[in-house]
Amino acid sequence: MKRLLIGLFIILLLTGCWNRRELNEIAITYGLGIDKDGDDFVVTAQVINPEQVSGQKGSGAGGTRSPVILHEERDKTVLGAIRKLSRTASRKIYVAHLYILVFGEEFAKAGIGDALDLIVRDQEFRTDFYVFIAKGSTAKDILATATPFSVSPAQEIYDRLHYSNRHYNPTKATGIRELLTNTSAEGIEPVVQSLLYKKSDVEPVQQIGSGPVPEPPLPTGNIAVLERDQLVGWLNETQADTYNTVTNNIKHAVSQFLCDEDQYGAIESTNVKATLKPEYQVTPKMNIDIKLTGKINELDCEQFTTTPQKIRELENIISKYLEEMHTSNIKKVQEDIGVDIFGFGREFFRKKPQIWKQLKNNWSETFSQLEVDINVKVRITGTSTTDDSYLKRLRKGK
Repeated sequence: MKRLLIGLFIILLLTGCWNRRELNEIAITYGLGIDKDGDDFVVTAQVINPEQVSGQKGSGAGGTRSPVILHEERDKTVLGAIRKLSRTASRKIYVAHLYILVFGEEFAKAGIGDALDLIVRDQEFRTDFYVFIAKGSTAKDILATATPFSVSPAQEIYDRLHYSNRHYNPTKATGIRELLTNTSAEGIEPVVQSLLYKKSDVEPVQQIGSGPVPEPPLPTGNIAVLERDQLVGWLNETQADTYNTVTNNIKHAVSQFLCDEDQYGAIESTNVKATLKPEYQVTPKMNIDIKLTGKINELDCEQFTTTPQKIRELENIISKYLEEMHTSNIKKVQEDIGVDIFGFGREFFRKKPQIWKQLKNNWSETFSQLEVDINVKVRITGTSTTDDSYLKRLRKGK
């Protein structure tokens, strides 16, 4: 009996995966786009061409074929359109390796809730891909743009956003998990990075051979603002900078500041921290403390030297400039868009729950009129220069 039990246990260990799929049965999809045309959903899938990725040559007079293939279908539901893609793909669309999900602007204005509901329900979707909105174009336009570097345009877009998110203040990389959370959370609304379509005379990716190819679409600096699941506005670059600062999305900051009437400098920082403190006396108020530590890497103002007194003066100038900039940007969002993307309501929900119960039913109007007080404290740890700087010597002449 003991030997029988051991044998049965070994047999169980040797069984294969019940839901396995062979590579020749699936179409590995790196990019997925969803648009709306009338009552139909239009789904575009950017599928890897395994023969071209492995270095094999395509047949026919065209020479080497594109490493990716676009498939497009439409239906009354997103899932129906995805399933229809098998008519041209001849394989099951496999989204477990998805890099980017792109929504067309018109679809985003109508509401992306149907697509998000599918992603929540479908177990094949992972949560490590980025979400974009195609500004002024369709998702298909974005996915049809060829790339000069990576095998897949979708992978190129993902890599560029991932890098830009760490080194350029106005860029915001929104993952699907964050989007799903903020569309249903209390006191905060989601934002999504946009992509700008660059029309080119070069044919789309399905027919590109060995000739020149256009540059891939880049993050534009414009961040899309959503109210729940609907696109309601856009942030410009300085407003996006303020958004990322207040919500602690800054990884590696380079902040410009006006140090004279028409002269600028730049402080580079790897330590930017914003603290939100909700307050309620007669009316609600949000206090924001921002601490920035960094070094001066560019300075076009001759009057500043590296003496401790001049460094303190420069810290005060930078602090005042950033306070005015962030205050102005938040005010513009309150007046022009009226949607709480900063999470001010969430801070009341977390830190003053009893007050939040009184405010939440009319929060949009309250947010538009909310008093916001910003205090910026800058600490300069180095100037990367000397009293006798290069620019100073250059302007004095030989």
